[in-house]
Amino acid sequence: MPGICQANDLLNLLYSPVWNGDFESLNTDPYDLDFSNQKSSKSFDADIDIYGWKNMTRINNTDYINGNITDNVYCFLYIKSRVGKNDTIDRIEKEIDISIDDDIIEDLITINYNLTFFWHSSELMHTETGKYYNKKYYTEKITGIKDHEVIPHNFSKFDVENCQAFITFYNNSIRPKTVIFLPKPDGSIYVEYKYKNESIKQNILTGHVEHNKNGIEFVNFTENFGWSKNDGNLSHVGKNAVIKGSNFSIDDFQIIAQTPYEKINITNYSTKKILVFNNKNPYHYVVIIIFVIVIVTLIFLILLFRILLQT
Repeated sequence: MPGICQANDLLNLLYSPVWNGDFESLNTDPYDLDFSNQKSSKSFDADIDIYGWKNMTRINNTDYINGNITDNVYCFLYIKSRVGKNDTIDRIEKEIDISIDDDIIEDLITINYNLTFFWHSSELMHTETGKYYNKKYYTEKITGIKDHEVIPHNFSKFDVENCQAFITFYNNSIRPKTVIFLPKPDGSIYVEYKYKNESIKQNILTGHVEHNKNGIEFVNFTENFGWSKNDGNLSHVGKNAVIKGSNFSIDDFQIIAQTPYEKINITNYSTKKILVFNNKNPYHYVVIIIFVIVIVTLIFLILLFRILLQT
């Protein structure tokens, strides 16, 4: 398995292509399967190998799948026949049992097959009146053909849809703005903030295509924080998105979180207004002027006091 040590993890990222966002582009054909635990009957051999998971992602060294476990597991049933060239396999009946073992540390899936083979041999017989095939019918069984594998976590545990964004309106006549803070939405590749005709993107994760021991590709995500550029009214300060200007309209605002599996609109907002300064009230100008006069006076008195001490 990849990721034996941190050095190997780093090399994998350096030589692995960046994921293009399409799970359909990942290889799902195994090139190395393990059939070392074969079970046999008189004429047949069989084994099974669970060789990977559909659309698997790895985030911070934890593996995830999206959706039902049995819909996302890849397994291969190997059957080898030793019947003769004049023999015919009529049918194979399969009984399959899939069990999930909920363990404290790891959950395991076990797939078990029981096979029943129906076949016949044909021998050409000659008689005085002609020829015919003499058929003999056989039934063979192989039971307990099984394999187990650790189940990745279910991606739904992140619950991105219920993330809460905190929106603060700063009413300031000099630089009015709206600040949006979205606590790190775990599991999101990026978060896009849209306002009217503009948008800015907060990048969180970058995915690289890697493969498991059987050649099945998955996407390994690592943290890659950063922001896209925007020369308009949208910008950022630290982890906050900023919208310049007053008269912010929440109806024109949208937050979209892109996860590996879907885009999610985040509509859970907590809003707060902070009245810093209002140019419609002349009293605020007076307050600022008085404040500046007080500061200047204090500085003058401090300097005067130092001069008197030196004389």
